[in-house]
Amino acid sequence: TQLPSELRWLYLNNNQFSGTVDLTQLPSDLSWLDLNNNSFSGALDLTRLPSPLYTFYLNNNQFSGTVDLTQLPSPLQYLKLAFNQFSGPVNLTRLPSELPFLRLDSNHFNGSVDLTWLPSQLSVLQIDSNHFTGTVDLTRLPSPLYVLDLNNNS
Repeated sequence: TQLPSELRWLYLNNNQFSGTVDLTQLPSDLSWLDLNNNSFSGALDLTRLPSPLYTFYLNNNQFSGTVDLTQLPSPLQYLKLAFNQFSGPVNLTRLPSELPFLRLDSNHFNGSVDLTWLPSQLSVLQIDSNHFTGTVDLTRLPSPLYVLDLNNNS
């Protein structure tokens, strides 16, 4: 089923929807997508999201695979990928420059995490309850940052 091209906000949260999601089929002018609290699964391609996307909530599903955060839409303000089954390394050095809110907690992300090139407006970063390892440089954090949650990693 094709979504209407005029659609700007799509709320499918708090249902029991399941199956995979093809993000490449979203309307090109979509600015708000909320899929929280469902049973969606499968891998996601985050490299071709609608360019005006401002809010993107995927918490509490069963999405899996790796995620590429290097080509997110520049207007993006809220990205929540928490409580899924995502895995692999995560590049936080090429996030949208104005992104203030990022939740990647409670997944299976691993590898080292570079916090030296975070967006200058970032105020919330939750990457707890994953499998990140290594040393973390906390000397170049953005000044608006008021929540930094790294607990329960390797």
